[in-house]
Formats: sequence, C-alpha cells, structure tokens
Amino acid sequence: MKRDLPRDWRNRGGMDIRAFLIILLLVLLFNFLAGILFGYHGQKLRLASVIPSIARAEPRPAEAKPEAVEPQSGYALKEINYRIREGDNLDTALKQFGVPTRLSAQWIKVADPFYDLKKIKPGQTFKLSYGHGGELQQFDFGISRDKHLLIARREGGFQAEIRNAARAEPESRTANPGDRHLYEGSIETSFYEAGLEAGMDPGLIANLTNQFSDLIDFSRHLQPGDRFSVMTEVTASGDELILVGEFEVNKKLFRIFYYKDTAGAHYYDEAGKALQGFVLIKPVPGARVSSGFSYSRYNSLLGYSTPHLAVDYAAPLGTKVRAAGAGVVTRAGWNGGYGNYLEIRHSYDYTTTYGHLYKIASGIHAGSRVKQGQTIGYVGSTGLSTGPHLDYRVIKRGRKLNPMRVKTERTVVVRDLKSFKQNRLLLALDMDTIKQGFLSSMPETVFGFIGRR
Repeated sequence: MKRDLPRDWRNRGGMDIRAFLIILLLVLLFNFLAGILFGYHGQKLRLASVIPSIARAEPRPAEAKPEAVEPQSGYALKEINYRIREGDNLDTALKQFGVPTRLSAQWIKVADPFYDLKKIKPGQTFKLSYGHGGELQQFDFGISRDKHLLIARREGGFQAEIRNAARAEPESRTANPGDRHLYEGSIETSFYEAGLEAGMDPGLIANLTNQFSDLIDFSRHLQPGDRFSVMTEVTASGDELILVGEFEVNKKLFRIFYYKDTAGAHYYDEAGKALQGFVLIKPVPGARVSSGFSYSRYNSLLGYSTPHLAVDYAAPLGTKVRAAGAGVVTRAGWNGGYGNYLEIRHSYDYTTTYGHLYKIASGIHAGSRVKQGQTIGYVGSTGLSTGPHLDYRVIKRGRKLNPMRVKTERTVVVRDLKSFKQNRLLLALDMDTIKQGFLSSMPETVFGFIGRR
C-alpha cells in the first residue's frame, strides 16, 4: 500500500542538503587559503636562514670600499682574477668561483681551434668578467705575456678568439727607470723557450743563464716541471737589471741576489759568495739572434760548413753597439773576414769581440778604456757578411765560449755580510710582495689565490 511522505519533510531534507554543501565548500576554501598562508610563511623562514649563509660565502676584498649601486642595476660590475696553481685544471680552478663543469667544458671546446685549455700551466692567469645583472660575460685567459685567449658571450653563445696583449717594448721602458718587473715560468722544453713565453728578452735570458751557471748546468739539470722567478729593475739606460733570480730544480731552490758595495756590483748566492767576476750585458739592445753558437754551420758565402763560435745579432745598419763589460780595447780596425773589428779585454781573463761593424765609434782605439754600456761602434756588414749584423764572441784564455752560456769563477765572500743579509732580505720581501700583494690592494676586484712554487 503506497504512502505519500509529508510535504514539509521533503522541503526540510532539501534545505539540509544545501546547507551541508555550503558548509563543505567553506571548509575547503578555508583549508586552501590556510595552506597558501602557512606555506608562504614557511618559505620566508627558509629564505631567512639561507640568505645569510650565501652572503657569508660571497668572496669580498678585505679592503674594498662598498660602492653605491645604480638604481637600474641589481649588481655592480665585478671581475675575478686568478693565477693557476700546481695541480689545477680548468674545471677545478673555475669551480671555486661557481662556474659549472658544463660551462668550462663548453669553453674548452670553443677554444680548441686556438689553444688547448686542458693543458694549462701553473703561473698562467685568467679573468672572469660579469655584467650588471651578475651574468658571466667573458673569460680572458693569459697564454703568455704577449698573447691571451678571449672567450666572450655573443648572440647564440660563447665565442673564442686570440688577441695580442698590449705591453711596453723594452725601448718604451726607458722612460720609467726604477720600474720593477717580475717574470715567472715553468720549464717544458728549455729555459730559453720558457723565458720567452714568460715575456723575457733574449738578452735577459742569456744574462740570467750566465749568472746561474755556477749553480746549475742548464743542459743537464733542468727537467720539465722545474720553475723559475726573476725580479728586475729598469736602469736609466733602459736595461733590465736582475735583482733577484731563483730556480727550483728537482724541488731544490737556488737563489742569487744583486748587491753593490765599495768593491763593486756582483751577484751572490744566499751565503754571500760572489758568483760572477763581472756581468756581461747584451751589446745590441732589442736585437734578435739571427745565428747561434755552433761547431758546424753552413756558410753560404764559402759554400761549405764551418764552425760559428759566436752569436749573431741582426739589427738595422748603423745601430749602436755597446761594450758588454768594462775593459781595455786591445784591437780596433780591419780584420779580414770580420771587417771592421773590435776586441776588448775584461777582468778575470775574459775577452769580447765585435765583428762586421759599419764603423768604430770616435775615440775608440787600441789602448782605450771603455765602460760597460759605452757605445763602441755601429752595426754593419763589412767583411764576409750577407747582411747587417754584429758577430759577438766571448773568449776565456783563448777558448771561445757560447755567449749565451758563459760561466765565470766564484770570487771572495762579500765584505760586509751583515749588510748583505739585510739587502738580501729586503729584495726577497720585495719579490714576494710583487708576487702576492699588489693584486689584493686593487679595489672593486675579487682576486683568487696567487700561485707560488
């Protein structure tokens, strides 16, 4: 038997359902809004704990003064300079500054046609440059004193190119007597090649080899990985005077120091024993070696091989020739195939000769006393010569020596040992200051560790 429900019951049931749905929607909305509110608050708390640690990790120069940031810029321009240390590779060096492996691998690839960044060496340097937005803009890697690799951000990615580094030639340094220069390098094939790569002049390389010849046999002792450093000072005549030189050979350190007293100027080892009886300078500043010392060299004029026990310096006709050391002229005039010729006797049984001169300087004759660096003649092509150059020889007791490897005797211990030790300490401190301190004094720049031995 069918029974109808009361009308008011059906109405009450519909109202209860609607009320239930409204309450359910309000509860869900409240939970959603509460989740957003508490999640935002929690994120703020997490950021508040992370930001101070990031700030502490950001490298800052110890003495750099904070600069006002332009309103439109979120970051100030920044550079990071770094000197490669022993054991570094490109990835490990760059990771110290937040550069990811992915990017260093990309740089190695784009640099490959120009330079192999997988073979970087201790002592080389690089610079990272950032834009206003903190975005890494370029990587500038110093291959040598004269050449560097630039990898810069361009449209479509990073691109590499080789650029010549702007540096003063020796002639331009004469305007700044007293300037000091530091050269550092690592031996791969020979000290001569390493010295050139470090930016040293061939004459400076020869002089340093000469000074160390009592301590190191350059043909037998030097091995790949051995290192050197030399600090020089520009003289009034524009020459670079070696103040301190050091070689690390098979993990053993050798050092020489320049010292001048009433007995004259000499180079001494750390114990104060003089290494050289006299110092030879390059007779033609800035000239290139066109022919080296050899016991068998083909002579195009004669048509057969003959010994060439000299070093030829090629230079323009009329270039001044200097006395390599103080002494007495023992011969001045024509000498057969040598053309216009000079011979100077120095102390310690040494003689230097100068051939193919265009002419001999006024006032220079047999018996003349000359000072080191004094003009004695001019580059020419007299005698048996195919072009303007100086034939330069070094002779000891009748035996011709390679001018690039002259070895002289030890002399006596320095007279005032206390004064020498004070001077030695000051020079060593000066060189360490140049190695370590001059970069850290530059504001607005972040510098990494400067590599040493």
